[in-house]
This record gives sequence, C-alpha cells and structure tokens, in this order.
Amino acid sequence: MIEQIRPFRDGGPYAGEFVVAANWLVLHFGDDPDAVRVGLEFANQLTASRDFLLLNFYASAKGRESKGLARLALAKYLERKAVQVEQARKIEGRPARIRSKPVNTDGPLNGKNAVMPAVEYAYFLHLKQCDAGYLRAEAQRLYEEVIAQYDDVPYITASDRLTEALLRQPEPKWNGQILTAEERRRIENAIARRRRSTLGQEAEARLDDWHNLAVGKPAPEINGVDVHGKSLALSDYRGKVVAIVFWGTWCGPCMQEIPREKALVERMKGRPFAVLGVNTDADAVVARKTIEAEGITWPNWHDRMPGLEKNEVLSIEGPISKLYRVRTYPTVYLIDAEGKIRSKGLRGDALDQLVETLVAEQEADNG
Repeated sequence: MIEQIRPFRDGGPYAGEFVVAANWLVLHFGDDPDAVRVGLEFANQLTASRDFLLLNFYASAKGRESKGLARLALAKYLERKAVQVEQARKIEGRPARIRSKPVNTDGPLNGKNAVMPAVEYAYFLHLKQCDAGYLRAEAQRLYEEVIAQYDDVPYITASDRLTEALLRQPEPKWNGQILTAEERRRIENAIARRRRSTLGQEAEARLDDWHNLAVGKPAPEINGVDVHGKSLALSDYRGKVVAIVFWGTWCGPCMQEIPREKALVERMKGRPFAVLGVNTDADAVVARKTIEAEGITWPNWHDRMPGLEKNEVLSIEGPISKLYRVRTYPTVYLIDAEGKIRSKGLRGDALDQLVETLVAEQEADNG
C-alpha cells in the first residue's frame, strides 16, 4: 500500500494518480496502521488532496494504533496549516510562484515569476478563509489526546517500514549498491533505536517545540565540545546575532549551502554576527576533514549521542539536535543579540535579509 502512494506527488503530472491512490487507501485501508502512517510525513506540504486524506484517516481509524497515528499525523498537519493561513492572509491578490534554478547550480539564481496555477490559487484562497487560531487549538488538542490515550504506541513511520522491507530482500541494495555487512548493521541499529520511540514522545516533543522553541523565546543554552574536542558555549556569543546551522557531511543540501554560508560570513566580517555549526557526523574526523577541505572558518559543535561506538550509527539525533528539536537538515536557527530566537528554518535570501536587519539593529544599539 505504501509503495502505491509514496512515488506520487499530489501536484504536477502525478496529481491524478495521487488522488486515485488516496481514495483507494481510505476506502479499503482506512483502519490499517501501515496505510495511516503514510500521513505522518505529509506536513511538509499543504494541498486539498492531503486535507482529504488526513481527515479521512482520522474519521476511518478504529483500532488503537491506527487512531493514534491518525491523530498525530493530523495534528502535525494542522500545526503547519495554521502558519500557512497566517502567511496567506498577509498577501493581497493572486500571488506569483517563483521558479528558479536548483540550489546545487553554481551560478546565481534566475528567478522567473509565473502566475500561480489555478489549483494552487484555489487552495490559497481556501487558506485565507481558515481560522488560524482554531487550527492551532485543534492541533494542540490532538497532541494532548495522543499523549493521554496513545502514549505507548510505537512511533514507526512509513520510511521505517520501507527500510525494514529493504532489509528483508535477499540482497538489499541502496542507490544500486549491495549493502555491506557494516552498512546493514548500522541500519538495523538505527531501526531498533527508532522502535523505542512512541507517539506520546513525539507529541510531547512537538508541543515542547511549539511552546519553548517558538520565535521570541530564549534560545536554549548549548554547552558542548567542538569537532576538535574543545569546549564551546552559545552564551559566549551573547551580544552578537548568531546563526546556528545543523548539518552533516552525509547531507547533500547541507553541503550545497556551505558556499552561501561562507559568503554570508565574509560579508558580515567585523560586524556583530557569528555562524556556529552543529555537526551531526558520527565520526569527528570526517567532520574535521570536510571543514578543512571546504574552508569552513566558524566553530562547530560535534553533536554525538553519548554511549555509541564510533561507527555504530549516524548521529543525527545528538543531544543538541534533540534539544532544538531538529527534524530536517540543514536547519538554521537565527538568534538575536539578546539570545532570543528570531527565526528557524529560514534559508537563502530570506535568511540573509533577516541577518542584515538584526545586525543593523544591534549596531544601532551599540552606538
């Protein structure tokens, strides 16, 4: 079932196939946990088709596991939708859709404004008619329901299921290459660790992120060691605007952002600004080699889960990443000179512009 829906995006040339697959899943498997858990990964994009699918899973689920999964998936989706509603209401008229070159090209982005397609514009109008306050309250209610009634249900995603299916093959392959015994052991260990997490823990983490890591809240202190084993503390940079970049050498988009980060550091030289990296590689040696090769000049914490062997598993949920509830890489938190969170998840021009604004404000305050 999962394989039937995951290859299709609910937009572009595969929109029709997605709708067919969504209707088929709801009609025949609305109470099947393996179908419902597909929705856990749908909060990255809002569409009418996803609205339909997640609401129908919520309405159709009967078993305890399915109901818990459906509630958590819908809560995550509504939380994101509330933010999108607030943004949509600030825009007048029919917005343009920006088409640009992929981020991994070497040249400057060639932005080309295009009129938003009718299907996207219709959903944009729907967002403007929604009540962000209600959506946010409903998301919080669902998170609390998950904690109260489905706390112990294992938090297993559709990606986890696909990985388990991969390992059951006679000769498992990744990117066309047969997995080595070491690679297989790493994946098995990662799955075992994920299986110890629960829906309740994920819901608690989402609420903690919502209430304690929101824009305007004080950024949690970070005390750790850098990739060279030296102490490094966030509080040492108080009085400067700080961009905290969560990254790893294993992450393609992270590596693509390095030239832009270097350019930002160069432009801000001599001004109250700093970049601090949180490297998530399992092996600090790998991180140090990449930092040297790429010419990265800013400090980097080594975010490693305590108690793991050097090569046991990729450490993408170390103590710092866990503290900041990082779920995707790269993630950038922008902290102002007073130590308050001013944005999280911004990248590209939007991040550069906010950095310039905050740094200029701090320079004005400094006289």
